[in-house]
Amino acid sequence: MTTFLADFTIRNPSYQKIGGQIKEAADFLVAFGDTLVVVQVKTKLVSDAQASLDQNDLKRAAKAVGKAFQQFRAMLEAAHDPGFFTFRNARGHELQFDKTGIKNMVALVIYGLVAPDGQFSTTNLRFTQSCFPEDGIPIHLFSMREFRLLTTLADTFPDFLLYLDVRAQLHLQNLIHAHTLPADIWASLTFEAQELLAAMQANAPLNLDGTHERHLPAMPGLEEAEKPSYFVDWLIEEMYHGIDAPAEFSKELVAKTKMLAPPGSLVAFQRIIPELAKLRRRDRTELAVGFREKIERAQADGFGFRVIKFDTHEEAFLLLAMEGSRQERQVVLFNLARAAAYKLGVRHVIGIASAPLPLCTTDYDVIIADAKEMTVDQPLIDAVNYYFGEPQEIARRPNIPSAH
Repeated sequence: MTTFLADFTIRNPSYQKIGGQIKEAADFLVAFGDTLVVVQVKTKLVSDAQASLDQNDLKRAAKAVGKAFQQFRAMLEAAHDPGFFTFRNARGHELQFDKTGIKNMVALVIYGLVAPDGQFSTTNLRFTQSCFPEDGIPIHLFSMREFRLLTTLADTFPDFLLYLDVRAQLHLQNLIHAHTLPADIWASLTFEAQELLAAMQANAPLNLDGTHERHLPAMPGLEEAEKPSYFVDWLIEEMYHGIDAPAEFSKELVAKTKMLAPPGSLVAFQRIIPELAKLRRRDRTELAVGFREKIERAQADGFGFRVIKFDTHEEAFLLLAMEGSRQERQVVLFNLARAAAYKLGVRHVIGIASAPLPLCTTDYDVIIADAKEMTVDQPLIDAVNYYFGEPQEIARRPNIPSAH
């Protein structure tokens, strides 16, 4: 699951049973917002990657998958261990999440048949049923090949969670047949979302066979349109590599303002990264394209900014490009973030600032402004009236599934 974000991935989490025995709860956990994803990976040895499977191979595979379902019950037992919810994530940082804040749980079983040389079997092994509930928790069954394809197609965690939710609804409401390929569901959600949602609302059965193949010609266009969005992924990695590096933030600005976390610190990273990470791919595209437009404006006029507020996210994003010293940008970034928070009536604004240079080619300053105890004085009101006089500078757009 490190495909998405190592910051939220926990490998081999263990807990202590009531009798004192240490037991593994899952192969992976992904704690993201109010959602907990439990992952079990099962592989079985076969004689040859190219060989056809015999009955013994099939029985071993079925037994391994059956064992994974039994192990999900360990998560319910693990919840009674007070120390179970403090871990180190895949980056080696301590990760804590409050089990009382978990509102959604989803389980994945990923299976594969492996030859002695480490190659996966070329046989397309699929089970009769691949999605069903266990104690009210949807369990998704994917082959290793299917899972790798899905994490390439739905390559942000919010997109992947949306996909799992839609897939569970389709299967559990019997709107699609049990053998429907995972990629066909993804293609329907991506390219035919309005039709898919209409069918789900009407509880009308669907035949999605061949949907992925039918939309293959549109894939290059989709990939090209989404290229700018990888700026957000790049920015997350840049922030990670800058943890605990000497902070270049203006000392005067830090002294005068109430920062949520020291700039460049692990605490700051852990506050800001979840806000960036919960953006879907299409939202990242809009953010990056908006930033690129303001960079181009700053290249011509020396200054450009934009505020983006997605309707289903509580926070707003401020994008700033301007000429001048880095400390000057930092002061403007912080003041604009406060003004944007006041204008929109939001508590948190994530501010991103750079020199007027192409995306991913310069240093960026990233802050999170908290308006909870913000002093609303005349200079702030004057700044709002000056910079935000035109409401079209603020872009709102519903964050619901729709065709690209």
